[in-house]
Amino acid sequence: MEEDVEGLGAISIYLDELWNSLTLVFEPVEIDSILKRIERHLSGVEILEAGLLPDKGPVFSEIEVTPRIRLSLGGARKASTQDQILLKSHLSFGSGHHPTTACCIRLMEKAYALRSLPMVLDMGTGSGVLALCAVKLGAERVVGVDISHVACKEALENVNLNQVAGKILLVCGSVEAIRQKGIFDLLLANLTVGTLRSLGPSLVPLTKTQGLMIVSGFATTQLNEVIKTFTACRLLAKTAEKGWAALLLERFS
Repeated sequence: MEEDVEGLGAISIYLDELWNSLTLVFEPVEIDSILKRIERHLSGVEILEAGLLPDKGPVFSEIEVTPRIRLSLGGARKASTQDQILLKSHLSFGSGHHPTTACCIRLMEKAYALRSLPMVLDMGTGSGVLALCAVKLGAERVVGVDISHVACKEALENVNLNQVAGKILLVCGSVEAIRQKGIFDLLLANLTVGTLRSLGPSLVPLTKTQGLMIVSGFATTQLNEVIKTFTACRLLAKTAEKGWAALLLERFS
């Protein structure tokens, strides 16, 4: 099986004999071309998941995502400007270098331009980068949820680093950790396409009626598949970068 995928450009290949499947790891760029190349090379193959690994950006870097959001990774101990968010991201997803992070932040700015969104849920918070951006854009209270205790620990470090401990609550768990439904104005879900498919019906009721959702973590080729998962929502906006996509949705029921 491994011989069949040689030449696809994967930087790592893992064979799971139990499930008779292969995991191919690529650099996080132009995922559409990668998926199309796999489909051409392996006719009839079933692609189970297009997921995200922790992104390994430079140890010290700065990214101006928008004029209002600048992500500073490593080094600084105190923000020097109003638009700066300080991050330490070693083990969890969310240094800001992955295209889906930028897509989510840009859609978040659109969402806050539409209305006030005081209560936010960040499902799969990782390093806490999107939760921190939500506070920067006007959120009064953010609940960040992640199944990884390592991610929650890292997110807490970033929350404290940015001095917003009073605005962000971190919970180790999944969707069942949120007991109260219909209370969030905005839900953020930068997850894998498989996770979005399985959790989608459970995520929508967590938002208020006419509440907003930003979902990402999937390829542009999987965009229609994700839209069909959120049948109780209407599409307000979408964006894409390097083959990765994100959607801004509104719950209507």
